[in-house]
Amino acid sequence: MPTVYDYRSAIKDTLMRKLYQAQLKYWNNRISRLSNLNAMCYGRKIRSNSPLYSIYFQHKRWQPDHLDWTDNVESAYCLALHPDFPDMRVEMLEIADEFEKLRNERYEAERFLSGLVLFTAPPERMEQILGHTLYSPCREAIKRFYGDYTENQWDCNGEFSLRTFVEKNQGILKAMNARILYNLITLTGTEN
Repeated sequence: MPTVYDYRSAIKDTLMRKLYQAQLKYWNNRISRLSNLNAMCYGRKIRSNSPLYSIYFQHKRWQPDHLDWTDNVESAYCLALHPDFPDMRVEMLEIADEFEKLRNERYEAERFLSGLVLFTAPPERMEQILGHTLYSPCREAIKRFYGDYTENQWDCNGEFSLRTFVEKNQGILKAMNARILYNLITLTGTEN
């Protein structure tokens, strides 16, 4: 039988994938293409089984990012962004800016969701908080969690704590809903 931790992790992981997986795939494809182009500018041969070269840019190492914080694989190969191609610099500036925004936003969203799943609010209340778009991917996990562990345990004290938590994190919740909209607008129809 799944544990409370399993349900809470499932809810958080489902929402994080819904929010960021498409964005990371898009930006990972762009940095991978730029990385290969940068390596070719240095005379490196790129084969299908070649390891990806990281790009050293603005005192950081840039490579594809992953949803799970521990999933990043450090490449043994790293090349500075080639200075002779200004178009590559423009592309790298855009990629670096987006990766920084995504990392900061993901941190805030994960922190918010980690706190939210600690409350044993009924499914209807969770849907009120998250909104239909964020609630629907994790609907079954929330209902199962509530039914298995917390039936009839919600009270006024819990409601007050939850309301306070949500009010303090309203900006993060709005950013998460904006991310869903942004994903629909920017990634619909893109093929990478």
